Amino acid sequence: MKRTLFMTCLCAAVTLTACGGSEPTLLEGRWEMPVTEPETGITYPHIIELNMNAPTFVSESGPEGKKTYGFMDFSTTRRIYHYDIDSIVPLGNNLYAVYSIDYNMEIMGMDGSCTDTLRYLPDTKQLVYMNKWTFDFVPDLKPFKGEWEESFSDGSTTVHLSLYQKIKAPDEYPYNGIECYGWIEYSSSVDDSYRIITKVEQVHYNGATIYTVFPDYPEDKPQRFDLSYNPENGTLEYNNSTLSPVNKPTSTSESDK
Repeated sequence: MKRTLFMTCLCAAVTLTACGGSEPTLLEGRWEMPVTEPETGITYPHIIELNMNAPTFVSESGPEGKKTYGFMDFSTTRRIYHYDIDSIVPLGNNLYAVYSIDYNMEIMGMDGSCTDTLRYLPDTKQLVYMNKWTFDFVPDLKPFKGEWEESFSDGSTTVHLSLYQKIKAPDEYPYNGIECYGWIEYSSSVDDSYRIITKVEQVHYNGATIYTVFPDYPEDKPQRFDLSYNPENGTLEYNNSTLSPVNKPTSTSESDK
Protein backbone atom coordinates (compact mmCIF):
# COMPACT_ATOMS: atom_id res chain seq x y z
CA MET A 1 0.00 0.00 0.00
CA LYS A 2 2.76 2.43 0.94
CA ARG A 3 4.76 1.59 -2.17
CA THR A 4 1.62 2.16 -4.27
CA LEU A 5 1.17 5.58 -2.68
CA PHE A 6 4.74 6.45 -3.48
CA MET A 7 4.27 5.43 -7.11
CA THR A 8 1.21 7.66 -7.23
CA CYS A 9 3.38 10.55 -6.01
CA LEU A 10 5.93 9.66 -8.66
CA CYS A 11 3.30 9.88 -11.39
CA ALA A 12 2.19 13.25 -10.03
CA ALA A 13 5.78 14.47 -10.07
CA VAL A 14 6.24 13.38 -13.67
CA THR A 15 3.05 15.24 -14.61
CA LEU A 16 4.27 18.40 -12.87
CA THR A 17 7.60 18.18 -14.64
CA ALA A 18 5.92 17.74 -17.99
CA CYS A 19 3.86 20.87 -17.37
CA GLY A 20 7.01 22.95 -17.01
CA GLY A 21 8.15 25.15 -14.14
CA SER A 22 11.45 25.71 -12.40
CA GLU A 23 13.90 22.86 -11.90
CA PRO A 24 13.69 21.27 -8.44
CA THR A 25 16.56 21.69 -6.00
CA LEU A 26 18.69 18.55 -5.84
CA LEU A 27 19.07 18.43 -2.09
CA GLU A 28 22.46 17.46 -0.72
CA GLY A 29 23.76 17.77 2.83
CA ARG A 30 22.90 17.20 6.46
CA TRP A 31 20.07 18.56 8.57
CA GLU A 32 19.55 18.21 12.33
CA MET A 33 16.82 18.89 14.88
CA PRO A 34 17.75 18.87 18.61
CA VAL A 35 15.51 16.70 20.80
CA THR A 36 15.46 16.64 24.61
CA GLU A 37 13.93 13.66 26.38
CA PRO A 38 11.77 14.76 29.32
CA GLU A 39 12.51 11.55 31.24
CA THR A 40 16.30 11.79 31.10
CA GLY A 41 17.03 15.41 30.17
CA ILE A 42 19.40 14.11 27.48
CA THR A 43 19.60 16.21 24.30
CA TYR A 44 20.60 14.62 21.01
CA PRO A 45 19.88 15.31 17.33
CA HIS A 46 17.42 13.75 14.93
CA ILE A 47 19.26 13.64 11.59
CA ILE A 48 18.41 13.73 7.89
CA GLU A 49 21.15 13.26 5.31
CA LEU A 50 20.54 13.43 1.58
CA ASN A 51 22.27 13.33 -1.77
CA MET A 52 19.65 13.44 -4.51
CA ASN A 53 22.35 13.49 -7.21
CA ALA A 54 23.18 9.80 -6.78
CA PRO A 55 22.79 6.90 -4.31
CA THR A 56 26.11 7.32 -2.52
CA PHE A 57 25.23 6.16 1.02
CA VAL A 58 25.96 2.55 2.01
CA SER A 59 23.13 1.08 4.07
CA GLU A 60 24.22 -0.08 7.52
CA SER A 61 21.50 -2.70 8.00
CA GLY A 62 20.23 -3.34 4.46
CA PRO A 63 21.44 -5.89 1.91
CA GLU A 64 25.22 -5.97 1.53
CA GLY A 65 26.42 -3.23 -0.81
CA LYS A 66 22.98 -1.56 -0.91
CA LYS A 67 23.33 2.10 -1.94
CA THR A 68 20.77 4.71 -0.90
CA TYR A 69 20.08 8.42 -1.33
CA GLY A 70 20.56 9.07 2.37
CA PHE A 71 18.88 8.31 5.66
CA MET A 72 16.59 9.68 8.35
CA ASP A 73 17.55 8.82 11.93
CA PHE A 74 14.93 9.60 14.56
CA SER A 75 16.36 7.30 17.26
CA THR A 76 15.80 7.79 20.98
CA THR A 77 17.80 6.57 23.97
CA ARG A 78 15.51 3.52 24.07
CA ARG A 79 15.00 2.57 20.43
CA ILE A 80 16.63 2.87 17.01
CA TYR A 81 14.56 4.49 14.25
CA HIS A 82 16.85 4.53 11.21
CA TYR A 83 15.31 4.81 7.74
CA ASP A 84 17.37 4.37 4.58
CA ILE A 85 16.06 6.53 1.73
CA ASP A 86 15.37 4.31 -1.25
CA SER A 87 13.72 6.94 -3.47
CA ILE A 88 12.99 10.66 -3.35
CA VAL A 89 10.86 12.48 -5.90
CA PRO A 90 10.19 16.24 -6.27
CA LEU A 91 6.49 17.12 -6.32
CA GLY A 92 6.90 20.82 -7.11
CA ASN A 93 7.09 23.94 -4.92
CA ASN A 94 10.06 22.48 -3.00
CA LEU A 95 8.00 19.52 -1.78
CA TYR A 96 9.44 16.00 -2.01
CA ALA A 97 8.02 12.51 -1.55
CA VAL A 98 10.40 10.17 0.27
CA TYR A 99 10.17 6.38 0.22
CA SER A 100 12.37 4.84 2.94
CA ILE A 101 12.93 1.50 4.64
CA ASP A 102 13.80 0.64 8.24
CA TYR A 103 15.80 -2.54 7.67
CA ASN A 104 15.94 -3.25 11.42
CA MET A 105 12.16 -3.71 11.34
CA GLU A 106 12.42 -5.80 8.17
CA ILE A 107 14.90 -8.12 9.92
CA MET A 108 12.34 -8.62 12.72
CA GLY A 109 9.70 -9.62 10.17
CA MET A 110 7.77 -6.34 10.19
CA ASP A 111 7.01 -3.91 7.38
CA GLY A 112 9.71 -1.28 7.60
CA SER A 113 8.69 0.75 4.54
CA CYS A 114 7.50 4.30 4.97
CA THR A 115 6.36 7.15 2.70
CA ASP A 116 6.89 10.69 4.00
CA THR A 117 7.17 14.23 2.71
CA LEU A 118 9.94 16.79 3.03
CA ARG A 119 9.60 20.48 2.24
CA TYR A 120 12.71 22.55 1.55
CA LEU A 121 12.75 26.20 2.67
CA PRO A 122 15.29 27.97 0.37
CA ASP A 123 15.49 31.16 2.44
CA THR A 124 16.63 29.35 5.61
CA LYS A 125 17.94 26.10 4.02
CA GLN A 126 15.72 24.18 6.46
CA LEU A 127 13.82 20.94 5.87
CA VAL A 128 10.32 20.37 7.23
CA TYR A 129 9.44 16.73 7.81
CA MET A 130 5.73 15.84 7.38
CA ASN A 131 4.75 19.49 8.10
CA LYS A 132 5.63 19.04 11.80
CA TRP A 133 9.39 18.83 12.41
CA THR A 134 11.85 21.50 11.26
CA PHE A 135 15.48 20.52 10.66
CA ASP A 136 18.30 23.07 10.40
CA PHE A 137 20.98 22.74 7.73
CA VAL A 138 24.37 21.74 9.16
CA PRO A 139 27.39 22.93 7.16
CA ASP A 140 30.40 20.64 7.02
CA LEU A 141 33.02 22.78 8.78
CA LYS A 142 35.78 20.22 8.13
CA PRO A 143 36.95 20.44 11.74
CA PHE A 144 39.74 17.85 11.72
CA LYS A 145 42.57 20.27 11.11
CA GLY A 146 44.57 21.77 13.95
CA GLU A 147 45.93 20.81 17.35
CA TRP A 148 44.24 19.46 20.48
CA GLU A 149 45.71 18.75 23.91
CA GLU A 150 44.84 17.07 27.18
CA SER A 151 46.95 17.59 30.29
CA PHE A 152 46.92 15.29 33.29
CA SER A 153 48.85 14.94 36.55
CA ASP A 154 52.12 13.66 35.12
CA GLY A 155 51.96 14.36 31.41
CA SER A 156 49.88 15.21 28.36
CA THR A 157 48.46 13.97 25.06
CA THR A 158 48.68 16.16 21.96
CA VAL A 159 46.97 15.42 18.63
CA HIS A 160 47.98 17.24 15.43
CA LEU A 161 45.49 16.68 12.59
CA SER A 162 45.33 17.40 8.87
CA LEU A 163 42.86 14.74 7.75
CA TYR A 164 41.86 16.45 4.49
CA GLN A 165 45.36 16.83 3.03
CA LYS A 166 48.74 15.37 3.84
CA ILE A 167 51.30 17.57 5.57
CA LYS A 168 54.97 17.25 6.42
CA ALA A 169 55.76 16.07 9.93
CA PRO A 170 58.59 17.72 11.90
CA ASP A 171 62.07 17.06 10.56
CA GLU A 172 63.30 15.95 13.97
CA TYR A 173 63.35 12.37 15.21
CA PRO A 174 61.15 10.33 15.32
CA TYR A 175 59.05 11.85 12.52
CA ASN A 176 61.90 12.65 10.10
CA GLY A 177 59.75 14.88 7.91
CA ILE A 178 57.42 12.11 6.70
CA GLU A 179 54.31 13.00 4.67
CA CYS A 180 51.28 12.11 6.79
CA TYR A 181 47.82 13.16 7.96
CA GLY A 182 49.09 14.24 11.37
CA TRP A 183 50.74 12.81 14.45
CA ILE A 184 49.99 12.06 18.10
CA GLU A 185 52.31 12.65 21.05
CA TYR A 186 51.94 11.14 24.50
CA SER A 187 54.29 12.11 27.31
CA SER A 188 54.44 11.19 30.97
CA SER A 189 56.96 10.81 33.76
CA VAL A 190 57.24 7.12 32.85
CA ASP A 191 57.42 7.11 29.06
CA ASP A 192 56.93 9.06 25.83
CA SER A 193 55.33 7.64 22.71
CA TYR A 194 54.64 8.89 19.21
CA ARG A 195 52.22 7.88 16.46
CA ILE A 196 51.99 8.92 12.83
CA ILE A 197 48.61 9.01 11.07
CA THR A 198 49.25 7.09 7.85
CA LYS A 199 45.69 6.51 6.60
CA VAL A 200 42.29 8.16 6.83
CA GLU A 201 39.58 5.55 6.43
CA GLN A 202 36.75 8.04 6.44
CA VAL A 203 35.87 11.60 7.42
CA HIS A 204 32.24 12.60 7.67
CA TYR A 205 31.17 15.84 9.31
CA ASN A 206 32.10 15.45 13.00
CA GLY A 207 33.37 11.87 12.86
CA ALA A 208 36.53 10.28 11.46
CA THR A 209 38.40 6.96 11.46
CA ILE A 210 42.18 6.89 11.20
CA TYR A 211 45.09 4.43 11.21
CA THR A 212 48.34 5.15 13.04
CA VAL A 213 51.77 3.52 13.32
CA PHE A 214 54.70 3.92 15.68
CA PRO A 215 57.57 5.53 13.70
CA ASP A 216 60.15 3.24 15.34
CA TYR A 217 58.14 0.09 14.54
CA PRO A 218 56.78 0.49 10.98
CA GLU A 219 56.47 -3.29 10.65
CA ASP A 220 53.75 -3.40 13.34
CA LYS A 221 50.12 -3.61 12.30
CA PRO A 222 48.53 -0.13 12.08
CA GLN A 223 46.15 0.72 14.89
CA ARG A 224 42.66 2.00 14.15
CA PHE A 225 41.07 4.87 16.09
CA ASP A 226 37.77 6.73 15.90
CA LEU A 227 37.74 10.50 16.35
CA SER A 228 34.75 12.63 17.25
CA TYR A 229 34.54 16.42 17.15
CA ASN A 230 32.14 18.35 19.38
CA PRO A 231 31.02 21.52 17.53
CA GLU A 232 29.58 22.98 20.74
CA ASN A 233 32.96 23.49 22.41
CA GLY A 234 35.55 22.42 19.83
CA THR A 235 36.80 19.43 21.82
CA LEU A 236 38.09 16.20 20.30
CA GLU A 237 37.30 12.68 21.51
CA TYR A 238 40.24 10.32 21.00
CA ASN A 239 41.00 6.97 22.62
CA ASN A 240 38.51 7.54 25.48
CA SER A 241 39.97 10.98 26.19
CA THR A 242 38.62 14.50 25.64
CA LEU A 243 41.16 16.97 24.26
CA SER A 244 40.76 20.75 24.12
CA PRO A 245 41.61 22.82 21.04
CA VAL A 246 44.91 24.73 20.97
CA ASN A 247 44.70 28.16 19.30
CA LYS A 248 41.57 27.09 17.41
CA PRO A 249 38.39 29.17 17.03
CA THR A 250 35.15 27.70 18.29
CA SER A 251 32.68 26.09 15.92
CA THR A 252 30.24 28.98 16.44
CA SER A 253 32.66 31.63 15.22
CA GLU A 254 33.67 29.44 12.28
CA SER A 255 30.04 29.03 11.28
CA ASP A 256 29.35 32.75 11.61
CA LYS A 257 32.40 33.52 9.49
